[in-house]
Amino acid sequence: MTDLDTTSAVPIAAPTEGWLPQLRELAAAYTARVEKEREEEEREQLRSQRAQESADRQCAAARAAEYVEYCFPETLARVLPAEDWVGYPQLHVDVHGKRADKCAVAYLGDGLFLRYISRSRHADGYFDGYVDVMELIQPCACGNYIEHLDITDDDALSLVLADGAHSAQCVNACTPTYDPANPRPW
Repeated sequence: MTDLDTTSAVPIAAPTEGWLPQLRELAAAYTARVEKEREEEEREQLRSQRAQESADRQCAAARAAEYVEYCFPETLARVLPAEDWVGYPQLHVDVHGKRADKCAVAYLGDGLFLRYISRSRHADGYFDGYVDVMELIQPCACGNYIEHLDITDDDALSLVLADGAHSAQCVNACTPTYDPANPRPW
């Protein structure tokens, strides 16, 4: 048998002004402690998010450079240094609740950009690895841009660069430039 502390069971007489001042003091202390814990948790989440974004950026740029070395050994790999790739993290969630794919961009000059995307592939709802996609983005005479999708190797890049000489007229194959005031013009 254990000894019970009988003093705690003895009721304490209420102060003349009531329990409210003490209760308010306890509630204020509790609220301050909870807010401090929340702030610390938010700071830790922000640090973690920034670390993930930095890792995503570095990974996207490194994967783009590796892809160029492997798939474009006779063209891009000879002129485009790995340091020229700027990685972009996975910032938003797509319609299926998955994070959007990270990418990297390199400026080639004369308004041309390369965009590398490491797309996640899913089969029957399960993650099935990544697919590497290279796109050439070219300015159009109308001020928008043209996306040449799925540039897979030196041959495809050479054809697009040969055919894609800047025209003085809009080729009607362009994509509207992103407008923050109207993010989905379609």
